[in-house]
Amino acid sequence: MNCSQCGRVFAYRGKSICSKCIEKMEKDFVIVRRYLEKHTGAGIREIEENTGVNEQTVMQFMREGRLTAEGISNVLKCDICGSSIKEGRYCEKCLYDISCKLQSVMPVPEVSNVQQNTRNARGTMYSKKS
Repeated sequence: MNCSQCGRVFAYRGKSICSKCIEKMEKDFVIVRRYLEKHTGAGIREIEENTGVNEQTVMQFMREGRLTAEGISNVLKCDICGSSIKEGRYCEKCLYDISCKLQSVMPVPEVSNVQQNTRNARGTMYSKKS
């Protein structure tokens, strides 16, 4: 597969970027994190200007949930409904809707007779009334 960042051919291991680009991205994350420790609340453009890490990389860190856009509006949009979010890919409402849909299609685990008998064999505990 070709790396989506640099175009180099690499052995695909679950990510669309090569190990060298992953390494560079991790170094960029450390740079951004250290900058934000000293400059809390900095905007994306300020981060880009002072660290050399491009805006798209900072946005990717936000999408991954590694950075949060506190006090910055309209930076990220929910992939489903388009509302403003601070991190990740989905807003709270859409995450809730997704989890409800997943729970509705997942089978309810059945309790086997062995598990039921084990529970009964342990007995029940009550508080003593004085």
